[in-house]
Amino acid sequence: MAERNVGYVNLRILRENARMLKRKANAKMLAVVKANAYGHGAETVATALHGEVDGFCVALAEEGISLRYAGVSLPVLVFSPPLSVEEASRCIRHDLTVTVDGFTPLKRVLVAAKQMQKQALVHLKAETGMHRMGMEKEELHAVFHTAIAHPLLRVTGVYTHFSCATDEAFTKQQYERFMHMVTPLKTAYPQLLLHAGATGAIAYGSRFALDAVRPGLGLYGYGTTGVSPVLSLYAPVLRRGAITAGERLGYGAPLFAPCRYALTRFGYADGGLRSGGVFTPRCMDLSYLPDQTEESVEIIGKNKNAEVLAKEEGTIPYEILVRYTARARLSYVN
Repeated sequence: MAERNVGYVNLRILRENARMLKRKANAKMLAVVKANAYGHGAETVATALHGEVDGFCVALAEEGISLRYAGVSLPVLVFSPPLSVEEASRCIRHDLTVTVDGFTPLKRVLVAAKQMQKQALVHLKAETGMHRMGMEKEELHAVFHTAIAHPLLRVTGVYTHFSCATDEAFTKQQYERFMHMVTPLKTAYPQLLLHAGATGAIAYGSRFALDAVRPGLGLYGYGTTGVSPVLSLYAPVLRRGAITAGERLGYGAPLFAPCRYALTRFGYADGGLRSGGVFTPRCMDLSYLPDQTEESVEIIGKNKNAEVLAKEEGTIPYEILVRYTARARLSYVN
């Protein structure tokens, strides 16, 4: 019996998902491996995707540095603009591409590059309707021309983010706004990599793909058609028991009809919602689940994938995937 929760990550399915998405978009692919590759193990996932993708995206500098230590040599874009010169320096030292969404982060990157006497790789972020990070056209152009004038700054791309890809009309509006902003830059500097779409936008094929797409959820088997889940998760059964009429079970001592149960090593410290127990609120480390004969209980798998769990818990598959592997040992197959 496994002594702890085990997540099985199928790398063959991961690669098949990547090929399908790239083929559908007919564009370069920057695979999103932030948040430990959505709980699948960023270093192993990125290594497995070498040869399938053209680069990677992470949220934080530390995530990109971990990829470099794992031997990942492809371009790595850090979504979060640097909050300090020191953070910019870490990105430059490890050849990570820095996001710049205004003059303040640009100055931090330039100071760091001058201190290190090393060229910084930069992607600029444009605001097209999400109002999260990014620059309006006037500022974008000013920052761009300031950056390209300095030999220690190398602007290799410009991007935005479609905030609601299922809304075709709004996605089209964002796309057109982005193209209005970047067409003069792309015309003058055709080597610039333009990108905007994540998994949801790939459903439109190459229509909004630009030069590259940034799938995250789709790589792991959710969020679009034609992909298969990569992760299955199992928790060991610690003991089995039964209650009779009038007996109580678990915290809060709720009454239940007579039943048999399996006590499993999966609680809210493992990522499950406290309210998600079948019989009773989860403990920090344990859950009561319906009894079954196996030594391990399927938490995510063929019978109940992350999308089904998300609907049951009133959330989205992203949250299930990044939470449920919190204390699991990951095992890789194929």
